Amino acid sequence: MQKLVTFPNEKLNLDGKAVITLTMPLHVTDVTDDKDTIQVRNLLDEASKNLKEADVFDRDESLTLIDQVEATREYENELVDSDGGLVLYITTDNAYYYHVDVPPVNAVTFNQRPNLLPLIKNYQYTRNYHVLLLNQEGVRFLEKSGGQLFEIDLKKNDEDATATQDDALGADSTGTDLEFGSKDSTQAGTGDFNSEHNDIIFDKQYDLKHYFSTVDHYISRNYSNKTGFPLILFGVKENQNIFREVSENDYLLDENIDESASQLHDDQIQERVKEKEEEIIQKQEDELIERFEETTPEYRVDDIPQDLALSGMQGQIEELIVEEDYEPTGSIDGNGAYQENDRTDFLYQLVNFVLNADGKVYILPEEKMPEGVKLSARLRF
Repeated sequence: MQKLVTFPNEKLNLDGKAVITLTMPLHVTDVTDDKDTIQVRNLLDEASKNLKEADVFDRDESLTLIDQVEATREYENELVDSDGGLVLYITTDNAYYYHVDVPPVNAVTFNQRPNLLPLIKNYQYTRNYHVLLLNQEGVRFLEKSGGQLFEIDLKKNDEDATATQDDALGADSTGTDLEFGSKDSTQAGTGDFNSEHNDIIFDKQYDLKHYFSTVDHYISRNYSNKTGFPLILFGVKENQNIFREVSENDYLLDENIDESASQLHDDQIQERVKEKEEEIIQKQEDELIERFEETTPEYRVDDIPQDLALSGMQGQIEELIVEEDYEPTGSIDGNGAYQENDRTDFLYQLVNFVLNADGKVYILPEEKMPEGVKLSARLRF
C-alpha cells in the first residue's frame, strides 16, 4: 500500500494491466464516526464479490486481485483519515491511493487501466502547495497535500536544517544563532498544526536579507525541487519584498498572502490559506477559459473524434477540456484512427495520449464549456 500525492505519477502507468479503481467522498471532520470506514468496507466487499462472480479479468488476475483487496482492508483507518475524498487503485502487484480535495462519487470500476478522471479533476488547478510564513522573529513552513494542510518542522524532520549565524551568513553576521527549530509559541503565529513553529532570532536588516536567502536555498533544495509544489509567501509586504529580492526558487508564486501571521492562530492562518487557494483556482480557471476563447479555429478542435484521436496520438494537443460526466463511445486504434463502436475507451485513450505528451487535461462543468461543445483541444503552435 502506498500513498501518492503527485499527478501524473509513473506508478499509475498501468494501461493493459488489471486495475480496480475505488472512489468515495470522505468526512473526517464530521461527527459521524464510522460512516467512511463502513463505506470503504462496502466498496471492498463489492470489488471482491465482482471478482468472484463475474468474468471481469482472467482467473489468475482475479485471484491475485482478491488477495490484494483483502490485504487492503488492513489499511482502512489510513484510507479514510482525511477530508475530501479517496481514490484507490488496486493492482495485482500493489495498491496506491490519493486523498483528494474534490470529493469523487462512490464507485468501483474494473478495467485494464486506472480511471484517472477523478485525479484530473482534483489536480487540474493548484491544490498542492507550500506556504512560507515570514516574520522578523521567525518562519514557519506549511504543506498542503493529500487534502490536508499541515506544518513541517524543519529542524525535527531534517538533520541539516540547523545552522548558526556564522555558518549561514558568514563572519560579518551579528553573532546571533539562526536555527530552523522550535523555541516558543509567541512569534510567527500561534497554535499547533502538526508541529511547533520554527523561530529564528536576528538583529539587523542585513542579516534578514541574508537569512531569507539561506531559507530560500534550503526550501528550494529540500522541498520545492523535490515535490514541484508552488510556494506561497505569507507575511507583510516588507518581508515579502526582501525574500523575493533574494529568492532563486523557480516555484515561487506571484500570488501571496499580504498579512502578518504573528498574531494569528492556526485556524485563522488556515482560513487565510484556504481563501488564497480559492482565489488562485478561480484565476487559473478564468485564464484557461480565456485561452480557449482566444484560440483561432486552426489550432482548436471541437467534438471531432477523428481529428482529436490523431492529434492526441501525434502529441499535438497542448490542452484538452472535457465536459464533466461526458462519456463518449468509441475507441482509437493503433494508427490513431477513431473507431465507432459501443466501447467507452475513446476518452480514456485520448486523455492518456495528452498526458503522455506533457499536455494538460481539464474537466469543466457544462456552463464553463464553450457553447454546445463537449470536448475541445488546443493544439500546439
